[in-house]
Amino acid sequence: MPRGVPKERPEEVPMRFTSFWIPAPMNSKNAASNYLKSDSQTLWSRNAANGTAGGQPSAPEVEVSWEKRQKRGSDIIIIHPGTRFLRVGRATDAYPINIPHVIARKTNLSPTPPPSFIRAIPPFKATRSPSVSVSSPESGEPLPDDYAVSADPDDPLDQKIGAIRLSLRARMFSYGFSARKNGSSQAEEYNKNVQVIEIPDHKDQDNVEWLDSAAESKTIVGSKARPPIVFRIPDPVQSKYLIRWPIRGSKFNQVDYATRQELIGDIQSIWTTVLQTELSIDPPTFKNLSVILVVPDYWDKFYVRDLAHLLLVQMGFRRMCIQQESICASFGAGIAAACVVDIGAAKTSVSCIEEGLVLPDTRISLDYGGDDISEFFHLLLARIGLPYKEADLSRLYDWNMIEDLKTRSATLAEVDVDLITYDLFVRAPARITEKYSIKTYDEPNVASMILFHPSIIDFENKHASSKPIWTSDCIDEMDTQAMVASTAHLHPEGEMVGKSGSVQSSSTNVPDSINVTEASSTVPKTKTDAGHASPDAESNSKTPRRTESPEDPGRVSGTGGVGVSTTAAVSAGSPSTGIIYRGGTPIDIRSESSKQPLDHAIFHSIRACAAGTSGVGANERLKKMLACILVVGGTALTPGMLHALESRVKGLVAANMPGQEELVAVIPAPKEIDPRVLAWKGVAVLSKLESLSDLWIQQADWDMMGMRALKERSFFL
Repeated sequence: MPRGVPKERPEEVPMRFTSFWIPAPMNSKNAASNYLKSDSQTLWSRNAANGTAGGQPSAPEVEVSWEKRQKRGSDIIIIHPGTRFLRVGRATDAYPINIPHVIARKTNLSPTPPPSFIRAIPPFKATRSPSVSVSSPESGEPLPDDYAVSADPDDPLDQKIGAIRLSLRARMFSYGFSARKNGSSQAEEYNKNVQVIEIPDHKDQDNVEWLDSAAESKTIVGSKARPPIVFRIPDPVQSKYLIRWPIRGSKFNQVDYATRQELIGDIQSIWTTVLQTELSIDPPTFKNLSVILVVPDYWDKFYVRDLAHLLLVQMGFRRMCIQQESICASFGAGIAAACVVDIGAAKTSVSCIEEGLVLPDTRISLDYGGDDISEFFHLLLARIGLPYKEADLSRLYDWNMIEDLKTRSATLAEVDVDLITYDLFVRAPARITEKYSIKTYDEPNVASMILFHPSIIDFENKHASSKPIWTSDCIDEMDTQAMVASTAHLHPEGEMVGKSGSVQSSSTNVPDSINVTEASSTVPKTKTDAGHASPDAESNSKTPRRTESPEDPGRVSGTGGVGVSTTAAVSAGSPSTGIIYRGGTPIDIRSESSKQPLDHAIFHSIRACAAGTSGVGANERLKKMLACILVVGGTALTPGMLHALESRVKGLVAANMPGQEELVAVIPAPKEIDPRVLAWKGVAVLSKLESLSDLWIQQADWDMMGMRALKERSFFL
């Protein structure tokens, strides 16, 4: 130390200018207390031992029959909100009650707001221009003239549809399936001459009994009857009914609601009515019952918080447990490790499961599902002369009509591409049932392929009317590694943004063995069973090839003007705009990653499961996930879905992880279980295990700790 610099003088007496006495520190060697050193001394254990909330006297047991008294789990209610349908039932039931998650209320508003319908597919151009024939896919050799497609060079939507059709024809050609160059034109000529057939009510087995709005109650909730009672309202505007769906795509509906109290109130009305009418459980007995809530894999804090408060406080259930969808689906299928793909009505989720836990960095939520297929299918039918010209998807009975036809015709198997005749039944109020005979060519296939070509969806219009009901501090879910990797091409070359918002090398957190480039849709050209889809024929060689950057999804091929996009259909963000999103990134990773094709989402999710590990452990985990891709949800019932997914994922793996493509296997739900209720069935089995006793949250636990109680009793929080 230099001379002249005085040493720091330690304060000899702390707080010497006060008379406050400071106790000496405790000698830990002499501490003999056992306070909170065993589980039996915690609040959780005391509440569980008492069997009630806060140690209060237990409520009287529910009056049940002798048979139900012998069944374990008869006092447990399972609620799975889903994306469009509510599935609820006792843990002892074989199947849940499946009801549309919708409510209709009488309103005094003038004029009465019509049911909201957000158009996800942009319309065609008003006038058609001369079409241009195209036979060259984005990569690979030109196809024969019979496989060429025609598209309007001045209509962006027609160009994108032409790109999907060209990809379909390329897959057909690789397997030797013949194609009709003018198949859609032949179907259109047939549909122009279709004559309507009227069916009297006494001969129509599915005739609809429309409601008399004057005699109905002020609140109507969907029922298990077919069609549901809400769908039988002839004209909601004229009847003064306000129809709303409180949950859309596993999220709260922030389009039709202005306040959170109004939204939660509608959910409470729906759930209480369903339990009372369908399961004969009255609200006063809720205090004697336990409830298990199934939530999405990628959730918002306010979604879980408000539904937990609804069940424990507002509805008054005795205790509650929360489980994630993918864990329940894998448990129902009896699989310990898998990549679970849940294709719902309004959203699609991809997550990797290992040993009963969701790997957080593998979660991806895609903003499309079966509803987008239905809307796209209706648009294609209108293009080939749908005889029922006045069809309007904002009307529930017209939506049901298209849904019914989609269920019977939608397919992803290329062998099904042919001129096929279907019966279309129109059941509208104040009209006799009408039957049309229509023909389709490749429209059912093209509509289903929107899962692999989502660039045709107008995502901006989907969320244009959304109003922020919850504050931003309630939305704290971070971007996952899979989401970051799927948007890496939107950042400068060789860089991607980490979850903290910092720019890092693209190889960070990814083992060297799987340090991949942007996923390609190429796949070796092989032969498979003639009844299934073939791998993408954009690759006519066994050499993996990197496709063009997807930053320009509307790029035009040099031969015909049809824009082809086989890579991730993500609209490029512009860092020059100066907008900084969550995490300090120049693009909204959560939003942009939700626009990618399904096969790319699966690939990025599986790749992210090795993040944070290296060597043998990373490779083994990758192999387990590639060998077990479980597909569930209503759209999983589409014929040809499994092979269509498997062939495309194999192409991505072959291009980026050579030698691993033979491991890829897409498996369905067990044969005896409907994939739509697999998650519900899984949690029904889980509810009967002894290990569930450590996951219950009592009313007193929630009153005292709130979200902290969920964090201590839920593995994923």
